[in-house]
Amino acid sequence: MTRPKIPQKIPKDLSISVPEEMSNWEKEARQRRVWGTSIHKQAGLRSGSEITFRQYLQLRVLWSKRQGIHKARDDLELGQFHIEATNWLAHFRPFQNYLNCLVNGINGDLDLGQFKYPLVLQLHTKSLAQVKAYRNDVISPNEEVVNVSLLTFLFAICAEHPALASMMGWTPQRVRLAAKFKKGTMKCHPDGLLVSDLTRQIELLVETKVGSRKKHGAPVFWQEAAELVCALSMSSLKGMHPSRAIVVSQDDQELYLAKAFASDEYIGFLSGVGVPEDEGKPKSENDFLRIKQWRPWRLTSREEVKQFAGLLLALILKARAAEEAARDAQEAESTGETEEVFLNER
Repeated sequence: MTRPKIPQKIPKDLSISVPEEMSNWEKEARQRRVWGTSIHKQAGLRSGSEITFRQYLQLRVLWSKRQGIHKARDDLELGQFHIEATNWLAHFRPFQNYLNCLVNGINGDLDLGQFKYPLVLQLHTKSLAQVKAYRNDVISPNEEVVNVSLLTFLFAICAEHPALASMMGWTPQRVRLAAKFKKGTMKCHPDGLLVSDLTRQIELLVETKVGSRKKHGAPVFWQEAAELVCALSMSSLKGMHPSRAIVVSQDDQELYLAKAFASDEYIGFLSGVGVPEDEGKPKSENDFLRIKQWRPWRLTSREEVKQFAGLLLALILKARAAEEAARDAQEAESTGETEEVFLNER
């Protein structure tokens, strides 16, 4: 009896091509003969930007898409950090001037501070998006312009806050991230990132695309998931802390935040340590990586940009506080060990 062919077309319905529930994932995994197979036994893995649907399914990722600002604030547990961030931005004159210019156009009399450059780029990409772009047209919008626009905007949001004066490691460097499985390695190169000056650890990934997310479809989700998987697979000194695995993305005039929520079981699955023979048949959602995505926030809306900036700044403030607490604890432990050695030598 001839086995049915594996479907080759990518389903346009994102509930199928980007499963949100384990039952949807299992249905597609069985249909595409991924059920019972393991990413650890695959050689010749594609990079994140070229990942196939079958390889994506083997990564075992479930998404929760398009959630609002209140869910973002609560799910990210920003609490007091969000209050501090929004209050600070509300009284930071260059940011308020920037919001006004974003809607009304640049006013040369207003102090924009660090926001002048991202504002110029954002208005530029907005105007380009409104004209018909030709393949060889020198003024057509491209990913590099969108990427610089987003990175300078993220820098401006954080640059003047007194608690973040030295945490300005935003870079467009396409750092190589890699997830090493037993028989193959998956590589990713995000469009940019934020690196902590305290730990040199990656705090946020940046990904940009020309055109809307709707236009690009499922592969955008697959690529971002692959980047988060790679970052989580690497050591804490080179990758991302499991509790702070976040990607900031811009698709055309839309901004997104997405965070990976990784269980101990999933981290164990990535490492390949102690994985049972039936690893290709996950038993519960703990065996999956859950990625939550919030909004989009539109750059054409003053209120939505204000919301995004408040969340982004709160995220960085929270990460900074966690790093400083860890550093202080380590220094206290080192001091205690030194005192103990001194007493023993007396």
